[in-house]
Amino acid sequence: LCLISTAFSIAGWIALTWMPWHLFEHFGMSLTRAGFTASFWIQGAAFLGILGGGYLADRLAPGWPAARLVIAAASLSAGGIFLTVTGSTSAVPTLITGLAFYGFSRGIWDCSLMPLLCHLAAPRRRAFGYGILNLAGTLAGGAMVWTAGALKASAGLATAIQGSGILLLLASTGLIVLLRSPKFHTNPYD
Repeated sequence: LCLISTAFSIAGWIALTWMPWHLFEHFGMSLTRAGFTASFWIQGAAFLGILGGGYLADRLAPGWPAARLVIAAASLSAGGIFLTVTGSTSAVPTLITGLAFYGFSRGIWDCSLMPLLCHLAAPRRRAFGYGILNLAGTLAGGAMVWTAGALKASAGLATAIQGSGILLLLASTGLIVLLRSPKFHTNPYD
C-alpha cells in the first residue's frame, strides 16, 4: 500500500506543480489563466470525487468488504488514463475534460486511502501507518518534482505528465494484486 500511495503522490505532485507551467508553454495561456485552469478543474473535481467516492464506498462496503479496494483501483486507473490524455492533448476541451476527470479520480483515491489502511493495519498502528504513507509520498513526490524540472529541457513537461499517468496505471495494478489478501474480504470495523 505504501508503494501504491507513493506512486499516487508522485503523480499528484508532478501534476499540481508543473501543470500550470505546461499549460502556459503548450497552450499559450497566461500564467494567471494556466494556474487557475489547472487548479480549478483538478481541485474542484477532486471535491466532488471525495463526496461521490466516499458515499459509494460507504454504501457498498458493508455487503462487499473489497468494494473500497475495487473503487480505489478503478479511480487510479481512470486517473492514469486521464492524466496521460492531459499530457498528450493539444485541444483545450480535451485538456479540461482530462483535468476534471483526473481530479475526480484523485478525490476518490484521497477518501479511500485511510479506509484501505484500516483493512491492513491493526488499530494501534493506523496513525503511524498513515504517517509513513504521507512521509514516503512527500519525499518521493518532492524528489520527482525536482527530477521533472531537471528533465524539462530534454524530455518536456508533457512527458513527465504522461509518465505520471502511466505510473497511476501501474499503481492500480498493485491494488488489484492486493485483492488476493484475505484482509480485504472481511470488514475491518466488525
